[in-house]
Amino acid sequence: MKSLLFWVLLIVGTLLNAQQVTGVVIDRITGAALPGALVQLATGVGAQTDDNGEFIISGLASGRYQITISFLGYQSFVKKDLVLKGLSSTQLEIALDPVPQFLEGVTVRSSQDFQVPGRRVITQDQIYRFSSTYYDPARLVSTSPDLNLTNDQNNQISVRGLSPALNVWRLEGVEVVNPNHLSNSGTLSDQPTQSGGGVNMISAQLLSSSEFNFGPMNASKSNAAAGLFEINLREGAQDDFFFGVQASLIGFDFLAEGPLGKSKKTSFLANYRYSFTGLLGNLGVDFGGETIGFQDLNIITNTRLDNGGSLKLFVMGGSSYNRFKHTDFVDVQRQKDQKDIDFESQIAIAGISWRQKGWKVAFAQSIADESWSSVSYGSAGKLDETFRQIKNPVGISSASISKGVKWSRGLIDFDAGFNQYRIEQSVAFALQQGVDDTFSRKLAHAGVTASSFFSKRLKLELSSKILTDGDDIQVDPRIRVDGFFGKFLPYVAIGRYSQLLNPFNNSFDSPLANVGYQPVEEFGFIYSDRIISGLDYQTSNWKWNIELFHYELSRDHISTDDPGSYTRGLSMTTQNLQTSRWYFLGGGTIFDSKLMDGNIESPFNSQYVINASFGTQWESRKNEQAKWDINIRTSYQGGNWYSNRFTENPISSVESFEQSQLDDFFRVDFRIQRVFEKEKSTRYLSIDIQNMLNRENQSFPFYDEFLNEEAFSTQLGLVPILTYRIAF
Repeated sequence: MKSLLFWVLLIVGTLLNAQQVTGVVIDRITGAALPGALVQLATGVGAQTDDNGEFIISGLASGRYQITISFLGYQSFVKKDLVLKGLSSTQLEIALDPVPQFLEGVTVRSSQDFQVPGRRVITQDQIYRFSSTYYDPARLVSTSPDLNLTNDQNNQISVRGLSPALNVWRLEGVEVVNPNHLSNSGTLSDQPTQSGGGVNMISAQLLSSSEFNFGPMNASKSNAAAGLFEINLREGAQDDFFFGVQASLIGFDFLAEGPLGKSKKTSFLANYRYSFTGLLGNLGVDFGGETIGFQDLNIITNTRLDNGGSLKLFVMGGSSYNRFKHTDFVDVQRQKDQKDIDFESQIAIAGISWRQKGWKVAFAQSIADESWSSVSYGSAGKLDETFRQIKNPVGISSASISKGVKWSRGLIDFDAGFNQYRIEQSVAFALQQGVDDTFSRKLAHAGVTASSFFSKRLKLELSSKILTDGDDIQVDPRIRVDGFFGKFLPYVAIGRYSQLLNPFNNSFDSPLANVGYQPVEEFGFIYSDRIISGLDYQTSNWKWNIELFHYELSRDHISTDDPGSYTRGLSMTTQNLQTSRWYFLGGGTIFDSKLMDGNIESPFNSQYVINASFGTQWESRKNEQAKWDINIRTSYQGGNWYSNRFTENPISSVESFEQSQLDDFFRVDFRIQRVFEKEKSTRYLSIDIQNMLNRENQSFPFYDEFLNEEAFSTQLGLVPILTYRIAF
């Protein structure tokens, strides 16, 4: 123990107080390094990239910077919110877009804004700045005015009224299973979901620039009829070792990163997390008869190759549980008090990503094993006839390959991939015949995207994707036109987005089902035809956007012969991404989302979403080493819809289908953080207050057999989260 402490202190003692920025600059299409690129901070400090496209800027004070990367024949890259934290090295990977010479100086959209049309950007810094994100990339997405969180106990995202079950997760460019702990949180009857959970298994501390796509996408982004998470992992520090320890009411985090080997071309990044509620559960503490816990371990290695290439390996694993124990019959106050509910989940992901000379190849194997059971008790003891058990082992093997090519006036991207899904569903009832399904499906896809400036004012992008499961073939043509007229940037996009369905897309999201499990014997493709047009207006620090959208789905994904559904509306956003003091993201969306050819409401048709986030930063007058951050976020949206599933007669048609809408949802969150920098460590103390007004927002209705009446579950009330973090 003394020896370990000695080495830790020795490492800490070698750390430098000054900050530094390192990185690599490459061509986005060919992947080739760009030697001689100019990297410059707004303060005037800068550097040029070497023969491998790498650069380093040292001797910087911690704080917020604007960085610009420029190279002849390429569109300049500007990042206005580069944050340097105490005693850490910041690594950047910058991909520049080549442009024809006659277009040099033309202003294009910045990919570093909080939000660009059809895409919500996810970065580490934003997760630390926005309140009540719990270091979860999925919860950060809900700050977008275009998207809404379906339940604040779960990070599922609804895209403009579409089902969250149609969202897909990709890690380093390949599809993976739902990477969320506690996927049953905040759902009807505590049953698991397809794309969400209580908290993401991938900590925000591990992310490089990532995004959630929900609008126009090129052919490389496919197999998602609603939204597509693109999660990318950052590399560890190349120059020295750094450590972080964090304790909060969410859990305990332990992070380490640094170089491997003398060449310092290979780095590692590791993070372990254990939930605070899990620790209390181990000590015998529960929350009204309920114990909740999770833990995860993520390890990433990255090797910088010649000519701007990289080789990345990643291994991730996690487990979670949610157990509820019934109370004595004399103490029962609600139906749930009569039940034992047991949910367990294990998730594992392993993969590799290689990029060099315009080629990118990635492969991942992911597995999730979930089980859920419920047993009811009455005055005479156990009631076996109400027993239910659901098991859903699922695995995805996914591979992709892509290549970018430049031509005289534009760019061409080729991509191909292969996914194999394996799902075993087991649904058991004590006095009824159970359901056992084994599902295996293969998906092959290939696409091409060509983009070209055919004038100084207009850019055309054409793409096409072919997807097949061996039986059916789907062709997804897409076209997009962007205009550049000074500060005005109009655009229009039309395209088809197909997705191969599986039992997870159907089992727990059927508004016509009288129980949570809805078995479907045949699966095929669902596709979304999108027409989107909008206008950006941007100044040096402000950006406004207005967008009209119409999504037409081929079917409701309830069964194989349902008529289609649609969502359409208007979105408006405004944002300020100023480097100096403060920032703002706000706006709203008005939409209408219907199923069954417009005859019934989508469960997620909240009809409007209004979100606004405001933040600022300042230094303490008494101590220049102390900094303060504050963020206030408000969210206001219409309620979700629910069916009268508790009538005596089963719902079998649109005519017998009755719906009601939950009350409006309103929540105000607050975050304040103090950062104190010392010579050999940086400390962070923050408090998040979710739902600081303690409003009781409705979650979903249920029929309480004990009370013999319909009741409503509520979402989370006031939740204070205190966090202390030290980096050294």
